[in-house]
Amino acid sequence: MKRLTFFLIALISLTGGQVVDRIAAVVNDDIILVSEVEEKLFLLDAQGQLKDRDSTQVAAMRKEILDRLIEERLVVQRAKSQSITADPSDLQKRVDDAMDKVRSQFPTPDAFHQALNQEGITETMLRERYQNDIEQEVLGQRIVSKEVRSKVEVSSADVEKYYKENKDQLPRKPAEVELAHFLARPVDASVEAAAKDKIEKARERIVGGEKFEDVAAQVSDDPSRGRGGLLGWFQKGDLDPAFEAAAESLKVGELSGPVRSAFGYHLIEVLERDEGRFKVRHILALVEPKPDQIQAAHDRAEAARARIVGGEPFEKVVKEASEDPETKDQGGNLGWISPQLLLPEVAGLIDSLKVGELSPVVRSAKGFHVFKVLNRRTGDDYTYDEIKDRLRTYLEQQQLEKAYDTWMKGIRDSAYVEIKTWNR
Repeated sequence: MKRLTFFLIALISLTGGQVVDRIAAVVNDDIILVSEVEEKLFLLDAQGQLKDRDSTQVAAMRKEILDRLIEERLVVQRAKSQSITADPSDLQKRVDDAMDKVRSQFPTPDAFHQALNQEGITETMLRERYQNDIEQEVLGQRIVSKEVRSKVEVSSADVEKYYKENKDQLPRKPAEVELAHFLARPVDASVEAAAKDKIEKARERIVGGEKFEDVAAQVSDDPSRGRGGLLGWFQKGDLDPAFEAAAESLKVGELSGPVRSAFGYHLIEVLERDEGRFKVRHILALVEPKPDQIQAAHDRAEAARARIVGGEPFEKVVKEASEDPETKDQGGNLGWISPQLLLPEVAGLIDSLKVGELSPVVRSAKGFHVFKVLNRRTGDDYTYDEIKDRLRTYLEQQQLEKAYDTWMKGIRDSAYVEIKTWNR
């Protein structure tokens, strides 16, 4: 909600706020207003990108923002001169998605409208702003695709040549560690079973014909129940790993089975997919451990570690007492893992252990762990087949940047651009 508030506040400059509008630049027959520059500057500041806020840094940032806005105007003007348009239905869909994502940051529609009212902005104004921004983005993408990207070509011979000439400078495969663990969960089996059963029954109701949003509103433990379980649009890395993995495996319109995340059990449905993103809704059965359960789980993990330190085999203790059903029969073996995939606090701890050493008791969203490092292996060089696709993307990006710079210089050289001065 905080990030959205920053955005809403920034829009005040467009709706009669404290910035008195003047012209910052003239770009052919178009103008860029001071308020547009100040809005972008405000958002950068809200995101923490203005560290010192001294006058020199702010002035440099204003200049950079203005240059970027001039470039955006020129690109859109070029698109329109070539009769490039945005498909109305596609534009409508993108605007709807953007509005859905904003609404999803609030627990209820009333909370969303209250935030708008507090900042003196209507939903229509917010929608119009998204409409304008997204339309310009689409026009820019299409003209660049037509006049720049279409002329970029990297052959297999180019990729192979680059690989041979730069093999020694290419990144190596990440180092990996083979891990095993003991796990003590803070929540007992009956609570887990009840939450899972709640999701299974919700699924049965939906499969039986009830609407997803109605069931979500009645049984979900997540604030999104006020929106029928809608979470909005996300991309890889935005969500709980287990939730995300389940969503990635689903077809559009398909219901998941019960999915255990750090928060409890979910019923997930992917509504749409678009360019690596997915729109998703869910029902949550929250699993919240009580303080005494948390302490008891910690004590069980400490007791297991004491047994291992006392001489009992790690595998024996895991098979007898670990509460991870997926690994206990394999002695807790988690397989080979890149430390980059671990939580930062866990990765740092694992990095400090030698092969055969035990970690202290570590807490995660799943419970309390005792890790054992079974083996390590350093990263090898990538073979050509393993890295060729990444190299092709890299070379295409390099060519695209050079081609774009040349294309933009030609457009700017033939345009009328007048930059005004103003004091703040």
